[in-house]
Amino acid sequence: MNHVLAEGVLTGFIRPGDRLVITHVPRLGVVPGPYSMMRAHPDTVDRTRLRGYAVLSTAGESVRPQ
Repeated sequence: MNHVLAEGVLTGFIRPGDRLVITHVPRLGVVPGPYSMMRAHPDTVDRTRLRGYAVLSTAGESVRPQ
């Protein structure tokens, strides 16, 4: 989560005065997109695939599992 928040600040996606709501979900597959920013890394089981570990979305985008 640190990386995606820092990248959000550095790119200007997160600005002073923005309100952040942090929600933990068991895995990103249950969170509907689209996402404004995603932190991805090679999957630990299949190194040919990427796995999303953290996302940022705007207030209009859902961050809760269905």
